[in-house]
Amino acid sequence: MKYPLYLLLIVLVGITSCNREEKNNAPESKFVTYRPTAEDVIVSEAPFEPYEPFEVGGLARIYKNSFHHVLRFENFSIDNGPNLRVYLTTSDENIDNNINIGPLLAASGSFNYTFSVNTDLSVYKYVVVYSDKDKNLYCIAQL
Repeated sequence: MKYPLYLLLIVLVGITSCNREEKNNAPESKFVTYRPTAEDVIVSEAPFEPYEPFEVGGLARIYKNSFHHVLRFENFSIDNGPNLRVYLTTSDENIDNNINIGPLLAASGSFNYTFSVNTDLSVYKYVVVYSDKDKNLYCIAQL
């Protein structure tokens, strides 16, 4: 009588364990490739220019649709630094008047940021990568 109960218990544990594994999905990567749709429009694009002594490469491209802007870093590469952040600014010389887009996602590759569709890109004409820790501009793209 004990043998069939143990066998039933083992089978039930095995079945429930399999179900848990199927539900355990890996989180999505934050580096999802942006695929423009028919309604997306390229508003602006510009190459990144380095500030000495840093080296940088790649292109900043801004798309617009009815929901948001997408700032896309294409084939980007930069010297790594402490606490690098991405800003939209009104000037290429200081970042006092800025919109903080977020931390730099990677030192190389292609990746995206979204920001408000209501942002006036005729005022915020520069994309900069800036170190909040050592107060250095690393690169700029004039849109």
